[in-house]
Amino acid sequence: MATLVIAEKPDVAVKIAQAIIGKYTKKDGYFEGNGYLITFAVGHLLGLAEPEVYNERYKNWDLNDLPIIPNQFLLTPNPKASKCQRRLYFDPPSPV
Repeated sequence: MATLVIAEKPDVAVKIAQAIIGKYTKKDGYFEGNGYLITFAVGHLLGLAEPEVYNERYKNWDLNDLPIIPNQFLLTPNPKASKCQRRLYFDPPSPV
């Protein structure tokens, strides 16, 4: 099974790959080698779900409903995430 490393930006991912893998293979949005998958995330991968996800009545704000504190916070993928980020969340690479 591979170890996944997520760097904050592409150039940091390259430096990490050089440091811990040495000779790596560049794939579509990540680097692979020596039992590691190294990718990057520019911005947030996930965000908090909008209030209407918890209850349709929260779609239109009403002061009487505030504060909205769910029993469990739900996360949703960031629609502005890059192709690489979406792939990481929805279709991770298979283990090496």
